[in-house]
Amino acid sequence: MNLTYPTMRSSGPKDAKIFLIGEAPGVEEMMQGTPFVGSSGKELRRMLRQAGIPPEECFLTNVFFDRPTDNRIEVFCDKTEFARGIAGMPALMPGLHVNSAFAPQLERLYEEILMVRPNVICPLGNTACWAILRQTPKITALRGRVCTARIRGVEFKVLPTLHPAFILRQWKDRVVVIADFQKLKRESRSPEFHIPEREILIDPTYKEALDFLERAFHANELAVDVETKSGQITVCGLSLSPRCGAVIPFYDSRKPDGNYWTLDQETAIVLRLRRILRSSRITKIFQNGLYDMAYLWANWKAPLINCSEDTMLLAHAMWPELKKDLGTLASLHTDEAAWKMMRFRERDALKRED
Repeated sequence: MNLTYPTMRSSGPKDAKIFLIGEAPGVEEMMQGTPFVGSSGKELRRMLRQAGIPPEECFLTNVFFDRPTDNRIEVFCDKTEFARGIAGMPALMPGLHVNSAFAPQLERLYEEILMVRPNVICPLGNTACWAILRQTPKITALRGRVCTARIRGVEFKVLPTLHPAFILRQWKDRVVVIADFQKLKRESRSPEFHIPEREILIDPTYKEALDFLERAFHANELAVDVETKSGQITVCGLSLSPRCGAVIPFYDSRKPDGNYWTLDQETAIVLRLRRILRSSRITKIFQNGLYDMAYLWANWKAPLINCSEDTMLLAHAMWPELKKDLGTLASLHTDEAAWKMMRFRERDALKRED
């Protein structure tokens, strides 16, 4: 199946389960009029095959069918007024909006998606994520995470990853993309999007926090994590199981003094946390635990006993070639959404309300 736009055409079966989107054609693509036939396209096909995906069964296209000068996508953008950008689209890069002259190319892309109706769309790189997810993207935070996008009223499953051209410059990340493609293969079996069910206590009342900490004290195993700012613990997270956890805050930016609890409430909560952390009966699991332990001792003088595992160290021992931060591990081994991007969406929503 070929769709033409000026001299370029997309390629792939019209009933493809996987829809791959790049940025814009390079020299070889312009010469042949087909996406992904140059060096990055050849590497894309190698990685797909290594992940068990036949490239010929995928639909291949680009956001833009024009080639940007020196392959610099920012030449398609305006540095001046937002009004000159494409209506309804955010900045492609901070302060840079794609010129409205390129709006028909986005419409062509959306028509292709609606024609193929794939089970999963795979945007390769920031520009493809911008076009599909309609947000100023950060591919390192989005890659490997299944999400959804609405194209002309139809919801599609989306799994972004890094562009093969980036892999040719950062070869160490090749194994991550192959892992993403293995996940892509699994997700391509169905158009349905399933988010694991979780019971997470957020913004608890004082009673809710005490009740949860009492449950935690009687657990056999706990996952523990802290967030910090300016040398202080701002949040302590506890998980009783893969499906049940709580976020116990101590800092609240919404309050003038920054305190979530009163002094007496915080004292009572910290004493209960200390009791949990020093219990030899409860097994504790961390991610980069040495960092958390240092802050738990410095802030609360909490002695940690029976610290069993550190997922960061285990991951490094099992897969030394992979990154071992929590975001990467979650993207590879779970179906969780990109939670760090949720903060940006919430921030943007607050700005719109203002």
